[in-house]
Amino acid sequence: NRGAEARELMYKIRDQLTAMAKEFGFNKKIYVEEWHKPPTASANWVPDLIRLLGCSAIVNSGNYSSPVSTEAVKKFDPDAIVLSWCGFGTKADGNQLLERDGWSELRAVQNNNVFIIDDSFLNRPGPRITEGLRVLKEIASRC
Repeated sequence: NRGAEARELMYKIRDQLTAMAKEFGFNKKIYVEEWHKPPTASANWVPDLIRLLGCSAIVNSGNYSSPVSTEAVKKFDPDAIVLSWCGFGTKADGNQLLERDGWSELRAVQNNNVFIIDDSFLNRPGPRITEGLRVLKEIASRC
């Protein structure tokens, strides 16, 4: 019975994201990984956040997160890799990327642009999503 409050919060978040998007224009390729075994690209709303930055995502929004092949990631060759593994908080293990065949060849790995963030910023659609966009902005500005 809190539909009106939920709509108000949804509009507030949308307005914050729209206002923040006017500040960006990074033109980077950002790969966000939601799970590690197998490597799974974050989809759902995450590509929308990446595009708000003026950046490119490896997958489209509106789809479920799904496994991604090494070949697809190598073809995308991201400027930044963001590990936002579901349920790991900030305890994802970036060293696992080096154990994957071909991943050490990626530009992001070679330039040390692999970032681990708290999964709650991107994996849950709610008020923290604006903080997730801020974190992605910081990452894009470092690459």
